[in-house]
Order: sequence, then C-alpha cells, then structure tokens
Amino acid sequence: ASAGLYVEGTDPDIFGRQVALRDPSLFVAMLGGNEVLSLNYGTLDTKRFDAYLTELVHRLKAAAPNASCLLVAPIDAVKATAAGEELQTRPEIYDVMKVQRAVAKREGCAYFDLFDAMGGAGALARFKDKGMLSDDLVHPTWKGGDVLGQLFADALLDAYVKTPAPDDGVAVARRKNARVRAPVFAGLMFPAEERPVVVVKGASDAQKKPA
Repeated sequence: ASAGLYVEGTDPDIFGRQVALRDPSLFVAMLGGNEVLSLNYGTLDTKRFDAYLTELVHRLKAAAPNASCLLVAPIDAVKATAAGEELQTRPEIYDVMKVQRAVAKREGCAYFDLFDAMGGAGALARFKDKGMLSDDLVHPTWKGGDVLGQLFADALLDAYVKTPAPDDGVAVARRKNARVRAPVFAGLMFPAEERPVVVVKGASDAQKKPA
C-alpha cells in the first residue's frame, strides 16, 4: 500500500464510514516502503508524497476525531549490488522519513522511527543473514515480523507508561459490547508450519487440524 493509493484508490465516503464504525482510539499509519521505490523510479516526488500523506491523515482525523495518530517509518529498504553479493540501503528512504516527520509534526501525530529501531542502514542485510528476510528482499519472514512487532509494541507501551497524564485527565468512552463470530483461523503466527489451523466451533482439540 501507499499513501497515494489510499487517497486516489479509495472512495473517501466509504473509507471514512468504515473508519468511523471502528471508532478507534488510535490510528497507526505505517507506510513508506513503496514510496521509497517510487522516488527511485521517478514516479513520485517528496512534494506529492507530503500531499498524499497529509490528505490521508486528514481523512483519518475527520472519520475518527477523538483518535490519536501515529506515523511509523518504513523498515530498511535495500537493493542488491550488481554481483548480488551485498545489500545496500536505498538512499530514498531518508527522503521518505523526512516527509513523514514533517507531516507528523505539522498534524500533531506521534512518530516512531522503526528504521532506526531495527538498526538503521544495513539492518535488512542482517535480517537476511538471520533468515528473517524473504527472497524478494522486501518483506520480512514471520520471524522478522515478530522482531519488528516486538520493537514497535515495546516502544509504544514504554512511551505510554512514561508519558504523564494531562492535568485535566483523559476522557475515556465506554464501548458497547459487540457480538463477535467464532474465528475461522486461530493465532497470529504459525511458527511450526507457517500454516493456519482451522477451528470448527464446538470441535475438540483432536479435531483441529492444519489447513
């Protein structure tokens, strides 16, 4: 996905209504990986990226006016050398993060530098050495995803604990109980076989088998 795709490729009314129905307390926009490539290809410039990201934040704020907002930097983006022996960080990632920081500051959103948290330039090459990067040299494996998710969760919860509450308190809306259907798939990751387990309502443990 990209900020431009959300802005130009979705119906604003439908997008807004779907966000509003979820009534989020926080929305997180983790984008930038595809923008790094678009900047490299010359199909996007930083001015248009700024405009797309700003418009996306405005739409999210309009749909969820009581929600906090958080922008997240992309993970390390690399290209292989001609011999394919070395992975080098794409320089356009710094332009992407510069735009994200500017938009976050201008729009009053928090910003998390996941690129720096994972180790900065060269981090994805180290991920590859540890078997945490897919063969496309873009997407992490489930192991890499777990590491990145833990970095993000730790930073978010740490900031939450250390940030003092405002003097006038924090307004908390009481949510209605929702009827949730039984899940089709159980679990968020599948380290054993990387396959989901089909859960049939009322089935015993012996009846639950990999899909």
